Amino acid sequence: MIIQLIFYGSEGCHLCDQAYELLMPAMAQKRIMVTYRDILEDSSLEERYSLRIPVIQDAASEQELDWPFDTDELDAFLEQLQNR
Repeated sequence: MIIQLIFYGSEGCHLCDQAYELLMPAMAQKRIMVTYRDILEDSSLEERYSLRIPVIQDAASEQELDWPFDTDELDAFLEQLQNR
């Protein structure tokens, strides 16, 4: 099963770049599909996520993982989603 994630961030956010890099191995293994949403393109997203980005959200359950997170925390989040 491929997990569908939404990645909330903004252009030029170095933390977002770091978080996206952590996602790359799982994307390469085809474990996840990621849709990028720039919060600056939607005022409601900007209001909701402005101080929290980067945020990864499971498209199905809407569970979220906020920054800061590391590889272990990301793997645990993905494993939890996989086992639902």
